[in-house]
Amino acid sequence: MKLIPLIIKEAFISIFRHKLRSFFAVLGVMVGIAAVISLVSIGKGVEKDVTKTVEGIGTNLIVVLSGKIETDSGGFNQSQMSNPANFISGDILKREDADEISKIEGVKAVAPIALAAGSVRKGDKVSGSMIMGTNPPMKDVMSGFEVKYGRFIEDSDSDQKKIVVADMIREQLFEGKENIVGEKVEIGKDEFEIIGQLQKPKDAGELFSSDYDSVAIITMDQAKRINGGEDKIMRIAVSANDSNTIDETVERIKQNMLLRHKDDEFSVLTQEELLDMFSSIINILTSAVSAIGAISLIVGGIGISSVMFMSVADRTREIGIRKALGATGGVITLQFLIESIILSILGGAFGLFLSLVVNRVVAEKTVIEPHLTSTVVVLSVVFCTLVGVIFGLIPAIRASLKDPVEALREG
Repeated sequence: MKLIPLIIKEAFISIFRHKLRSFFAVLGVMVGIAAVISLVSIGKGVEKDVTKTVEGIGTNLIVVLSGKIETDSGGFNQSQMSNPANFISGDILKREDADEISKIEGVKAVAPIALAAGSVRKGDKVSGSMIMGTNPPMKDVMSGFEVKYGRFIEDSDSDQKKIVVADMIREQLFEGKENIVGEKVEIGKDEFEIIGQLQKPKDAGELFSSDYDSVAIITMDQAKRINGGEDKIMRIAVSANDSNTIDETVERIKQNMLLRHKDDEFSVLTQEELLDMFSSIINILTSAVSAIGAISLIVGGIGISSVMFMSVADRTREIGIRKALGATGGVITLQFLIESIILSILGGAFGLFLSLVVNRVVAEKTVIEPHLTSTVVVLSVVFCTLVGVIFGLIPAIRASLKDPVEALREG
């Protein structure tokens, strides 16, 4: 046991004796670890933001959307998705679907959601807003839509050019004005009166809060008129009466939808299933991008292997002397293996520090808040150690197999 501290000391002496060579060996591991940790942290941050946003838009939420998405006990099943074109189709879901769903037992409120073409303008100013057509129950289905000034759309507004806008529209079109209820804006050639002003939900995530901040809400009839006489319903949002019976309500909605649609034309998802779907997609993207970052680790490992081969060549005489004095092959192997592991762990430590810097910059310069978990840190340390062992093993074994006489002659 007394030999290990001595070997570690010798390893550090060797590393600092060849600073430049050691630096390039450490660099590859450092970049690889920093890339993987940062990308995973950003992915986890986005996932937390999505979760916060979905949970903040309402309770007991059920969403009916076009296109088939299969879910099971394991969550979102990517392999059982229908034609991707169905997911963006505005021709599958109808108003009749929303009307029939509203009659189902266990359903509290229903709100179809249509997107209207065009942009909201005020004179020569244009807002980057999303125009959404819906009906009055939307405020009950998605409680995240809170009115700050004025009121939400009502049934009596169906044929009126009334609009409810989010706060970003106020900032872009009415800079400096706090309450814009009663003001007029244009969509195409039509003039709409602002009857309500929304505020950002308290529980909305930062990344997707722009969906609330940029929305402009008009009635379904006005959206249909803007869309050339077509409803273009993208989603139907449903609020269930009781969270304890939400699965039964979902099943009733599915059976009701099958009376008018084919099985592969629609999906009915709960909030939990929506979160599973988003999380699965984010995890797939994070894993794919992290795998690219992990290539740097392999490059770093190759760099460590090259440094160790050079170290073995430079220290041939030292190896011969050690073996002549009685050092076993196992001790020689351990000596070079520990040196390789130290190089890899140093790269991991610097990589962890670099990832913390990257995460800090991302948090300050963007709306994404990276989330670094202890699991990721532990796995990074383990992975660095494995890189050191795997890529340092062959040079270490080669050093241990050197004949002492030949080593002394070569040295």
